[in-house]
Parts: sequence; C-alpha cells; structure tokens
Amino acid sequence: MPPTQADDADDELFATRFELRALADSLIAGTSERWVDGFVPLSTALPHRRRYAYAATLAPGRRVLDLSCGAGCGSFTLAVAGAVEVVGLDLDPDAIRYARRRYGHERCRFHTADAETWQPDAPFDLVVSFETIEHLRRPEALLATLKRALARNGEALISTPMAVRDAERPTNPFHLHEWTLPAFVAMLEQAGFAVRRTWYQGIRQSPGLPGRIYRRLGGVLGRAAAGPGGRAGEELVESLAPYRRSGLAPKFQVHLLAHRD
Repeated sequence: MPPTQADDADDELFATRFELRALADSLIAGTSERWVDGFVPLSTALPHRRRYAYAATLAPGRRVLDLSCGAGCGSFTLAVAGAVEVVGLDLDPDAIRYARRRYGHERCRFHTADAETWQPDAPFDLVVSFETIEHLRRPEALLATLKRALARNGEALISTPMAVRDAERPTNPFHLHEWTLPAFVAMLEQAGFAVRRTWYQGIRQSPGLPGRIYRRLGGVLGRAAAGPGGRAGEELVESLAPYRRSGLAPKFQVHLLAHRD
C-alpha cells in the first residue's frame, strides 16, 4: 500500500522530534555520540564529514556498505558521490527511519540490522565502518561481518579511537574497547585483513594534561596538522610528527584502509 498523506506527516513529525532530541542532547552534554548533521556541535559533525568525504573518493562505480550508518548522512554522501548502490545498516530502528526520511536516494537503501551477525546477499566493493567497533562487546564479530561482506580484494575503511596504552580503560562511557594502533592492526590481520594505509584525525585531551594548557597547545597542534585551509579535528593526516614533537600524548581517531587477503 502506498504511503498516505497522514503517513507522510507522521514521518516528518518523527524526523523533527529525532532532530530535536539530538539538539537537546548536544546542548545539555556539549557533544553527541550520534551524528545528526545540523543538530550536533561542529566538533562532532566535522570529523564525520571529513571521514565520509574521503570515503566518497573511493565510492564511484562501486557497491558500498555503510555498516552502522546512524542517521544516514554519510550513506547519502557516498550515493551522491557516484556509488552504484549504497546499503546503510544500523541497529537502531529510529535512526533507520530517520535516514529513510531525510536521506532517501535512488541508489541508497537503509535497513535495521545487527552488525555482529548480518549476512550479506551479495559482496560489496567497499565497506565503511566508522566509530562502531569500539561500542561492540564482540569486536571480532564485526570484523567477521566485514570479511563476509567484502568482495575478494574489496576495501574496508575503518575508524576507531586510538588508545595511548594497551589495556587502557576507555574514558568514554559509550566505548567498551579502545586499542593502540599496533594492537588494532594485529587484530585486523588476525581476522584476515591487510592494512594498506593509516590516517590520524583530531586531538583529544591527554590524561593529566591541564585543560587550559591542552586547549592552547592542542588547538595550535590541531591547526598545524590540519594544514592550509583545514580545521582542527577535521582533516586526515598520515604523520603524528607534529604531535610527537610537542611532547604531548594526545588521543586520536585512527583510520585504516584495509583489504581482504
């Protein structure tokens, strides 16, 4: 049965309420774990936009899976960039309903699914999984899903917060895991992936570093790493040298481009 005018009004009301909840969370907490573009702080939105902007350069002509797509803005970006098909999956049915309302596209489909157990119906050339694996009780299950979904020699783009030390307890209450880069790469390799490239993005306060000093030095370092015209926390960089020379031990988001062996 085709949607009625009442259905359309109900979906619009739902989407508006979804946005208002995101805005309220941002105003109360000062940040948001969920990226609802236009309704969260720029400090949340810009890193997400930059990650998907890079993924969009790999999307044209490819079948793409956005694993844990959230509110759908990133999936839409990949479709507009020229992907032949984008499938966006998320465990939250409200996020999927919102994505269908706000980011519908003829080459983009959204479904509610569990990233740890989902079974693809056909292989994908590119799989994107940003800021997901650290939330899962069984991260190895997500990597198994990535491997099932990828075509032979397909590529996966994965991002996760980088820990300063092994076995460090995440400070973010929503994260169950955080890894150092060597530990994360080792986990990927054990799952059957080969890491091709690594990027770093953003700077977060180091344990024990006074907030006032961090804001001054971290802001300068972030601008330096972003390069001309970039914004701190937005650009992807392939060297930690500007940070290491500072003597600080900041936390970064780490991004890996990997492919199936």
